[in-house]
Amino acid sequence: MRKLHTLTFMFVSLLLSGSINAQKNQKEEVKQVVVNLFDAMRASNERGLKSCFHKGAILETVYEKEGEMRLHRMDADDFINQVVEPHAGVYNEVIKSYTIETDGKMASVWAPYEFYLDDKLLHCGVNSIQLFKHNDGWKITYVIDTRQVEGCLNE
Repeated sequence: MRKLHTLTFMFVSLLLSGSINAQKNQKEEVKQVVVNLFDAMRASNERGLKSCFHKGAILETVYEKEGEMRLHRMDADDFINQVVEPHAGVYNEVIKSYTIETDGKMASVWAPYEFYLDDKLLHCGVNSIQLFKHNDGWKITYVIDTRQVEGCLNE
């Protein structure tokens, strides 16, 4: 009987270990999409940016202007066009940490950031990024971020 309990424990442990490793790999895949997004943004790489988004993805920004909270919305294509349009300096969004949760084919990333133009800190905030696992990999479907100029870490 003791052998049966030991074998059952070992079997369950192996199953759980495999599940934990699969989830860890899934989180790494999700994180890589976000890393790729901001690498492509720094390089103004249109193809790289497009590869991160699902068709019809939406981006929103929460910010305060003249004492009023506002929400700005754009689709991923407009965002990509803005990033790849010739501009002075390098857009550099530095992610400070990643919190990633997954459930099957859905993922959510919480990522505090600082945004620089070259070496100048312009604003900071938090990205909340939603993804789903498409046939050709993880794709971003929705991004909402906060933006503030006061209270940034490297002021």
